[in-house]
Amino acid sequence: LRFCYNMCENISTCGQITIPPDHLKRCGECGTVFSQCNESGSDGAGVNTSFILYVSAITYGSCPTVSGGSGSLAFASSCQMEDQFDRPIAGYINFCPFSLESEYT
Repeated sequence: LRFCYNMCENISTCGQITIPPDHLKRCGECGTVFSQCNESGSDGAGVNTSFILYVSAITYGSCPTVSGGSGSLAFASSCQMEDQFDRPIAGYINFCPFSLESEYT
């Protein structure tokens, strides 16, 4: 069960990547009183791993918007931390399309 303040989103994301519903647990919607939560949705199948990395190649954030422009080659972050040990269990990396070359030299 994952808890959300006020209401659960219909779509969960990690960076700009939409998380497949099968990777998610049901949601507990909590208002201003944390002890008064309602469950919504259902548990997905989950993933049998200690860390999952979502990979994308989308122009956003610090990516250059034209070929040869200045900006990042890629950037990454965690998007879900484990409660007990405060370590990342889900993260993403985004490669900036205009920073990548399609030909080998």
